[in-house]
Amino acid sequence: MDASDPFLPAVRAAAARARAADPALPWAEEAFVFLHEGMMAAEEALRERGEAPRHLTGEELSLALRDYARQSYGLLAEYTLGAWGLRSTRDFGEIVYILIAEGVFGKTEDDRIEDFDGVYDFKEAFAWP
Repeated sequence: MDASDPFLPAVRAAAARARAADPALPWAEEAFVFLHEGMMAAEEALRERGEAPRHLTGEELSLALRDYARQSYGLLAEYTLGAWGLRSTRDFGEIVYILIAEGVFGKTEDDRIEDFDGVYDFKEAFAWP
């Protein structure tokens, strides 16, 4: 994504605060940046289809992140995400909810972290024929 992204510093700062508050967090800063970049890519995909950017459900975001990872990292998608501590769609949700708590992302009354549970299996989602 564009280094001039005005939200990127807030994402990086939120990741740093979260990791300082809980050094046992398994996710690298890159995982937080990936979530943000994937969300931006999902919004761009909506615009390309003629849709206005809108709130994404946990399932929609997880699927968009799968597509973004495959597009960005190809055969190394699962390895790359794993190196950043991302091993399941629940991990996406955990980071999203950290970013919500930090005021970087928003949520609706209907959103729940459980919306990210078991959307897909990383081994299957990132397997290539």
